Amino acid sequence: MRRPVRATPRGARRGDRQRGTGDLTTARYSGLSLARAPRATAFGQRGVVGDTRPLDEARSLLWYLEHIFYPVAPRVHRRLLGNLVRDPRERARIAPRLELGFWPGGDRDGNPFVTSDSTLEIGALLRRTILLLYLADLRALSPRLTFAGVTERIQEIQRRLERTIAPIVQESTMEGIHPAADRDGSVYRNAEEYAEDLDDVLDRLVTKHHGLYAEQVEQLLVKVRTFGFHFASMDIRQDSSVHRRLVAEIVPLLPRPDQTATILIDPISASEDERCALVHELAPLFPLSAPITEALPEGTSRDTLLSLEAAATIQSRNGERGVHRYIISHTMSAADVLEVWLLARCAGRSDRDVNLDIVPLFESIADLQNARRIMERLYNDPIYREHLASRGQEQTIMVGFSDGTKDGGYVTANWEIYRAKQRLTEVSRAAGIRVVFFDGRGGPPARGGGNTHLYYRALGREIESREIQLTIQGQTISSKFGTEDVARYNLEQLLSAGIENELFTPDTPQFSSEDVAVLDKLSERSRAAYLELRTHPDFLPYLEQMTPLRFYGLTNIGSRPTSRTAGAPLSLDNLRAIPFVGAWSQMKQNVPGYFGFGSGLNDLFTEGDEKRLFRLFERSLFFRTMVENSMQSLSKTNFDLTAFLDSHPRFGEFWRRLRDEARRTDETFERLSASGASPAVNPSAVESIRIRERMILPVLVIQQYALAMLRDEPSAEITAVLEKLVIKSLAPSINASRNAV
Repeated sequence: MRRPVRATPRGARRGDRQRGTGDLTTARYSGLSLARAPRATAFGQRGVVGDTRPLDEARSLLWYLEHIFYPVAPRVHRRLLGNLVRDPRERARIAPRLELGFWPGGDRDGNPFVTSDSTLEIGALLRRTILLLYLADLRALSPRLTFAGVTERIQEIQRRLERTIAPIVQESTMEGIHPAADRDGSVYRNAEEYAEDLDDVLDRLVTKHHGLYAEQVEQLLVKVRTFGFHFASMDIRQDSSVHRRLVAEIVPLLPRPDQTATILIDPISASEDERCALVHELAPLFPLSAPITEALPEGTSRDTLLSLEAAATIQSRNGERGVHRYIISHTMSAADVLEVWLLARCAGRSDRDVNLDIVPLFESIADLQNARRIMERLYNDPIYREHLASRGQEQTIMVGFSDGTKDGGYVTANWEIYRAKQRLTEVSRAAGIRVVFFDGRGGPPARGGGNTHLYYRALGREIESREIQLTIQGQTISSKFGTEDVARYNLEQLLSAGIENELFTPDTPQFSSEDVAVLDKLSERSRAAYLELRTHPDFLPYLEQMTPLRFYGLTNIGSRPTSRTAGAPLSLDNLRAIPFVGAWSQMKQNVPGYFGFGSGLNDLFTEGDEKRLFRLFERSLFFRTMVENSMQSLSKTNFDLTAFLDSHPRFGEFWRRLRDEARRTDETFERLSASGASPAVNPSAVESIRIRERMILPVLVIQQYALAMLRDEPSAEITAVLEKLVIKSLAPSINASRNAV
């Protein structure tokens, strides 16, 4: 992979950056070592016009699982181990390096279309699809395996798999899965039983038949060990405020611990200490003698509890890997995590253990800064510590790049996420807990995208990276995993990056005290400049009136409403990241990907920190990657598209502020490059961006024309035509940018 690039590529005019013909686009994958198990991707929302039903979205993304990842996974496995392990039986038993996650049907954070029923429906769809793929592979193998002792065995396996599938092929939910003979061995109860039978076939081929067709059986075994009976792990996500309200509704329904005491704590208004104490007070009540779900009124709270019941149901049929992560959006306290443990017990689980990885999601700058304190408290909590023991002393923690950028700006979000990971690694190691970071990333740099391959290489030893989880969202899915060859190449890049990180990362600290001081100061100054823009009285009006923001909700891009709070006035707190970043991208202004960076760098240059910045830029891959990814955003800006706003009576000054910061950032990047730390760019990548930006420009001109006409409030008939023009223009622009959502 290429290192960061110069601010202005060779052969490009300096002004080209604002015209979208500058920097290069590079691959966006995490680096995971051969010895480190990469759970590589959690498929997120689609980046184009989509259906509102989660099942439709799931079927769209299932195409990539079925036609790309299913055939590619064993090839990558073989290429990785082929020269290291000669015996196909041994290769087939090595744990695969890839695990897929799946958000459709599970991510219910502010999404009214996702219910417990849709979760069950999609869980059944995933199981049914993978079993039918296994059956198709077996049927293709059977005519070839005509050897004594193998033919009969493969036919027996095929019949058993057919019986496993038979009860569910006509059903659409988990309620229809009723294998009649789970206990008598006539069906497969889990993927492990199926793999054991295939292991036996592979052993017979190797020992008695000269290894004929062993490679084909090995490939099927790798698929089974990669995808199990679940195909992909569904991730359930809900906002912490929903859990808090649900606990408040549940408390009056629970029996009192001593049958007479009255619990007076109101979880809605209680402090963190009081809420944690409440969980401890209620813990002895479990397991409950009867479920309480039916006592709750219809609505979000009841469905949230039903989603936990659905998770248990899916685990019983698809295996525990079918649903094992429960993500808490806007985690602000230890109580937010303990309450999910409590709700899981309320959902009717009779066992003592909660078979879920409870995953706090830290998004805002304040939450990232508070993350260490929260996790330290949880690690010292006896209930949660017992839960972690049941999960193998492993804790997954998710960090959100998108909301962090929206909250504090590009520089501060990246730096605070890095520092949070450092602190969380330190406190987890001290507690004897293996921490796994799950990065919530989108396509563009403003949402954690850009050159993530270099980002993960730059983490060093101070941040735990034995396993990295990240989301692959939007148009990135089709552009990087749209064909088998492209997907295989990018998966191999992901694995090789980890090997590089393992072999060549020094044990010395990533940053000196001087480096930390420089980055702290840069973050502070950049954030101040961004917040000055963010609090500008015209910031939200500009987004609402001058950009295609509202059309994201109409097209259902990202499969969720534009705002987390339906019907409420627009605010930055409830505005989702996809429309927020996407609206700026459609305007070719890309504000979240650079704003404040140039001002911060300029302040440091002015205040005599030039040499310290140069030293940081020369020796820190993390900083160079942060610069390069921001340059990628700048390379796709084009203020000529909206130059008419320069004379706008209300928004002219605001528009000039955006343009001037883009120019300032470009100039400071050029100055940084004078240190000689960044090599020349890939000319073909520069040309790719130039061509795509030129191709999409007419569409964006039409979009701007339609938006301008709509502001004149034409007739209803003309309005309908203009709105259709805007909606139709969004998807091609997203595809041309490749990482617009």
